[in-house]
Amino acid sequence: MLYEVDGPRFDSLGHLFGNWNEAIAARSVLNENTRAKVYVDDMDKASLCFIWTQSGRCYLTGNPRGLGLEGELEDLLLSTLSLDGLATGHPHVVIQVPDDEGDWGDLLQDMIPHRRLKQITMSTYLFDPDINLEYGKWRRLVSQGYAIRQVDTNMMAKEVDKYLVNHVLDTWSSVSAFIASGVGFAMTRGNEIISTCLSSHVSGGDMLTDVRTYRSEDLRRGYGSLVVRAFLDHCMDRNLRPGWQVMDYMDVALRMAERFALRKVSTRSVYHLAYEERMDMLFHGIFVLESGGDKNEALSLVRSSMDIGDPTVEDLYRVGRSLATHGHQDDADVFLRMAGDAGLDVTSRMAMDPRMVNW
Repeated sequence: MLYEVDGPRFDSLGHLFGNWNEAIAARSVLNENTRAKVYVDDMDKASLCFIWTQSGRCYLTGNPRGLGLEGELEDLLLSTLSLDGLATGHPHVVIQVPDDEGDWGDLLQDMIPHRRLKQITMSTYLFDPDINLEYGKWRRLVSQGYAIRQVDTNMMAKEVDKYLVNHVLDTWSSVSAFIASGVGFAMTRGNEIISTCLSSHVSGGDMLTDVRTYRSEDLRRGYGSLVVRAFLDHCMDRNLRPGWQVMDYMDVALRMAERFALRKVSTRSVYHLAYEERMDMLFHGIFVLESGGDKNEALSLVRSSMDIGDPTVEDLYRVGRSLATHGHQDDADVFLRMAGDAGLDVTSRMAMDPRMVNW
């Protein structure tokens, strides 16, 4: 049986993560920096720990064999935690385990029998100050009328749209926790915040990084690159260790990691789970396309998901995008046209999408 534990008990769980170097977000949770829920098999002497974060990162460590958790973890995820995830715009989770050896994939599937777990690849990149060849360069590239500033409480208080505050609270337990332990830089135009680079999870000097540009009209203008450079310079000056964790389908983030010469330190398997049956089928269909699988199988899954519930314009665009970039032009046209009919400005969206701009 799984029991939820709170902050005072977190110190006793660190040993379960041992030398799991990539589990920065899990350690951030145990440091009470991250918005999350923590479960163990025994309140006094835990041999297993499951961590769920609001933003969709999950960790399972310890030894689940013989604990009779088949179905319990699934019920926890799909009946309880999914409500918080869906309410905050996170329709799926990625479950990380200590290694990709052994039978973790089969074990997880047995514990969550009514969803298709998709095994995907996650790469961890770390900043290497020895190859930061553009230190300080960003200062010369900021246009007149714009500024790059470190995020502070004054900036957050003046923000009208609250994009930044919501960005922080997507992962952090509170704004005050971020101000105390996090790092952030923002591109501003007056009091308007355009783009930010924040530490999303922090454990000591280790941190994971999240970059966002908040409005579509500001995409592909280089704002994100400039705030990342300012962020990395700040970390270099203070001997902090920022990192990126990128799934193999996140091609924009992969290119950003390469652009900033981040050093890949590990690649491992993680497991993707959609909360809702409709999204489970939709994501699985897209994964079949992205992995070069059978188009007809993928489209059958996509159409089954549409039978359960109406797709969003983002769903339609995402399917069209996968079809287009894997050589299925006629089928892509159908889904992109449906997205347009549902209200999406497909031409503008494609112009801002690195995978579609030359399609």
